[in-house]
Amino acid sequence: MKIWAFWKYDRFPYLLGDEAGEMKGMSVCPKSYGGYWFRAKFFLPDELGQNLKSDLKDLQYEKDAVMKKIHDEFEQKRVELLKKYGQNG
Repeated sequence: MKIWAFWKYDRFPYLLGDEAGEMKGMSVCPKSYGGYWFRAKFFLPDELGQNLKSDLKDLQYEKDAVMKKIHDEFEQKRVELLKKYGQNG
């Protein structure tokens, strides 16, 4: 039975996960992370782990799309502000 491990990460969504390879207590060496060890926050069975990893990826894509819209909106405001003062963006 495959087990998935999830551990803290410093960027959104603040959690990464992969199929667990070697495990020692709460420490795990995920199969796709080239021998690196992480301290797992939790473990899930195969199907749930795959689903959570996919949902986290979808959430990241959704956030990226929203952040791009916000960035584009403020970039346009910046350009308009500079035009107000006779400057090019």
